[in-house]
Amino acid sequence: MFGLPQILHKIRALLRKRRFETEMDDELLFHLERLTEENIRAGMAPDEARRAARLRFGGVDQIKEECRDTRPVRILGETLQDLRYGVRTLAKSPGFAAVSILTLALGIGANTAVFSLIDAILLKNLPVRNPEELVMVAAYHGEKGRDFSYPMFRDIAGRQEVFSGIYATGGAEFVRVNAEGLGELPAETIQGRFVSSDYFSVLGVNPVRGRAFSTENREEAVIGYAFWQTYFGGDPSILGRALTLNQASFVIIGVAPREFFGESPGVVVDLWIPISSQPRIEARDLLEVRTASWFRTVGRLKPGIDARQAESRLTLLYRQLLADEIASGTGSLIHKAPRLEDTRVALSSGSRGSSWYRQQLSQPLKVLMLVVAVVLLIACSNVANLLLARASFRQKEIGIRLALGAGRLRLVRQLLTESFLLAILGGAAGFGLFFATRQVLLRMASVQLDLRTDWRILGFVLAAAMATGLLFGLAPALRATRTRFVPAIQPDAGRRPRLLVPRLLVVGQMALSLVLLVGAGLLLRTLQNLRDFDAGFVRDKVLLLELSQEKESPGKPDTLGRQILDRLNGLPGVRSASLCRHGFFGGGANTTPIRVPSSRVNPDTDGEIRTERVSPRYFETLGMRLLTGRDFNPADKAVSIINETMARHYFGRENPLGKLLYFPRIDSQRRYVPFSVNLEQEQGVQIIGVVKDARYDDLRQSTPRMAYLPWADQPSFDSWVVVRTFGNPSGLVTPIRRILAEFDPELVLRRADTLENQVNATLNYERLVSELLGFFGSIALLLVCVGLYGLMAYSVGQRTHEIGIRMALGARRLQALVLILRDSVILTLLGVAVGIPVALVATRLVEHFLFGVKPFDPPTIASAVVILVGVSLVAAWLPAHRASRIDPALALREE
Repeated sequence: MFGLPQILHKIRALLRKRRFETEMDDELLFHLERLTEENIRAGMAPDEARRAARLRFGGVDQIKEECRDTRPVRILGETLQDLRYGVRTLAKSPGFAAVSILTLALGIGANTAVFSLIDAILLKNLPVRNPEELVMVAAYHGEKGRDFSYPMFRDIAGRQEVFSGIYATGGAEFVRVNAEGLGELPAETIQGRFVSSDYFSVLGVNPVRGRAFSTENREEAVIGYAFWQTYFGGDPSILGRALTLNQASFVIIGVAPREFFGESPGVVVDLWIPISSQPRIEARDLLEVRTASWFRTVGRLKPGIDARQAESRLTLLYRQLLADEIASGTGSLIHKAPRLEDTRVALSSGSRGSSWYRQQLSQPLKVLMLVVAVVLLIACSNVANLLLARASFRQKEIGIRLALGAGRLRLVRQLLTESFLLAILGGAAGFGLFFATRQVLLRMASVQLDLRTDWRILGFVLAAAMATGLLFGLAPALRATRTRFVPAIQPDAGRRPRLLVPRLLVVGQMALSLVLLVGAGLLLRTLQNLRDFDAGFVRDKVLLLELSQEKESPGKPDTLGRQILDRLNGLPGVRSASLCRHGFFGGGANTTPIRVPSSRVNPDTDGEIRTERVSPRYFETLGMRLLTGRDFNPADKAVSIINETMARHYFGRENPLGKLLYFPRIDSQRRYVPFSVNLEQEQGVQIIGVVKDARYDDLRQSTPRMAYLPWADQPSFDSWVVVRTFGNPSGLVTPIRRILAEFDPELVLRRADTLENQVNATLNYERLVSELLGFFGSIALLLVCVGLYGLMAYSVGQRTHEIGIRMALGARRLQALVLILRDSVILTLLGVAVGIPVALVATRLVEHFLFGVKPFDPPTIASAVVILVGVSLVAAWLPAHRASRIDPALALREE
């Protein structure tokens, strides 16, 4: 290791370089004069004495180099010298420098953009105290994981001994938000969270203004920094301001730090309110309902306790609490209790939070990282080709420097310094490109993330620049310094250029570009297949409206529901309207135990199916075809319509009409009552129809077994209105909102959207991956075009004499044109020959993204090949045209 004196010595030596050179010159002159004087005293003439002294002393320049080699900062000084020389050299070739920097900027910028997403979603820890101590807590019954009900969380929190702190959090949705001094705010855009009182203290997050929750005060709220800035303009007197959420009043007691958005990356929380306020926000009180498992639980491990020890202790505690629930009849379980030995508590790291986006985007981002790495590789090979072409023009310079005694290693180092200079400039430009386009990237990803620059992103840009500098600079530097003096100074005329390595690089670019084009084509076909997929309903001209009540209405929901539907069905522009409980694609779902004793095919005594409650004309409104039987009517009770999958599962080819289904009863605490031993004591539900399968959650997933039940049997205005229109459905939102207000002021339209938009929203990530892959594939294609153009232009320049001779001997201009185009087509076909096998292997990485298309898809591969050949012909046309315009007389004049 270097000590401080050595470091100071090196710094002084660097700063005193001119003084060192002067002192060295004086020292050498002194020794030469001494030798000259000795020779004169020996009887030599002055001129002969000086000549003999020089011969005896040796080469002055060689001695100077040996003295410089002994300096402690020799390498640093030479590096600075190389940098100055590199800047001057690049300044003399602005076109070369600009093309190289822009090429690298595209490659490094693309890599930085994707890495920033990976950093924000997959790598970055939560901005909290000691995030590595946080763990997420979940219960498992067999292989099925579940969150905790609030009573269960409260029991665990009060009796656990493994956490220094534990909190619960759940989503809070608002239908009306009013702020003191601002009036009503757009409730549908405001993200809220119910949290236990120790939420901020467990995370170690201190508000920038005010304080966090200290107790379960039901009337306090902490707001997010962005919410404070957006709606309150950063007002410093924000504390104590009133907020009204639905019909509940709150007082703002704190503002979260700027960097803290919540514990779920991708979701920016606007405000936090105590869990105890849930009954005041929502119409239904869930705090004491043990069947409502909707709280995510996070704990901070005590020092000295690892995750495995904590899991073991919490599992014992959870089983004990479950046993108590079962014994007291207050359990949160379904129609039958599980074996306690099949239950357990599992812990997972909470350092990076819990994010649905992480689950959705993890694999796509890894694939995109490989894609942009390929783009960067193409960019590097492009710049390497430019450097090889440039080295051919510097052969005389390099040959002369080698002849004058310069070492090959010294020249390689100088050339590499120029390459690293290009890489650093390209990296800086790439970072600027990323910085300018990051908001566009976030809009494409449809996710709210913190993409602020941190040390990881800067370190990635620097590492990418250094790696690319070595990657594209080393081979050209070694190749350029292999030249010998005599060939280097001979004229170029009559010698064919050596283009094997540049041609191989272009072939490699073609192959890699073809891989990206095939991958982009497959994903675009997947996206189109999903858009065209028959999901079991007609998605156009359908409006979905989510309803909610701020408090229970004194009127009967079933009567009010019929009146609202009668009014909507008579509204101009409405073809039909209906009600349902859960909506589509993220609107929720209800899974229910069932028994089907009449099934001869699959008498599943402990089966579960999905249920949806709908009003008459629901299937007509959605364009869902009834295969057999009839639709619901207003007088129906204890009847059901099942889908194809359920009919097939339980009845095979047998006619299911008239068969009975048995559902468990629900008690006053909203718990399932176990089935009676004698099912005849239970009320059966008669099947009156079979409807075509429909996909409600994900177009890729298989259709679950599903039964539709009358909405009027369990009416509620936490429901959806489904409206089919004759024209544009969006124009009916305002009239429908007025109609709802006329019937019940407490009935709130929470959100409205078209079914088409909801289906398209489920394809956001397929769209993101296909668009980004297509975009990066286009960049790769552009780089290939530039690379091929450069190679062909260089080839034409080097073969000017040859082409001139051909034309002087009678070759036509068309033949010269074809000569260059043929070379480009040959290179392209070689790239295709290499790229197709690579593409067949590489597309396996995206196989699980595909839908309705296989990795080996001849039309997609053929389209990619046609595009690549077309681009190569375009890239080669200008150099080929220039070759056809060569004047033989001018070309031969050099000879």
